[in-house]
Amino acid sequence: EIAGNYTSDMGEEHVITESYWSMDFDAGELYEYSITQYDNDSRWLVAENLSADEAGFWSRFDWFEDSGGTLYVCQTAGLAASEGDAIATSPADASDLSGGCPYYGWLLLTPI
Repeated sequence: EIAGNYTSDMGEEHVITESYWSMDFDAGELYEYSITQYDNDSRWLVAENLSADEAGFWSRFDWFEDSGGTLYVCQTAGLAASEGDAIATSPADASDLSGGCPYYGWLLLTPI
């Protein structure tokens, strides 16, 4: 389970609950997601993008913790046409921190 408050290695603040994820970039740039499904054992979640973030599309996020307990997340899909398409997106490759994640790469999340 990854619910909690974090900062990423890119500087934004993440708030993650069972049903909501926000990413606050401070400059009036807030991305919000309504989480509809997740699987803690397989380490993925699917969420509908909300108003300021490609509204009407769907995202998939994958995550993993390394042997030291450091949490990494990947937005594997961000513009899926449906919840089903987001779920069907191939998972990110946790064995490849430099190239195993599309979009922005793996983000390191640190609890705050």
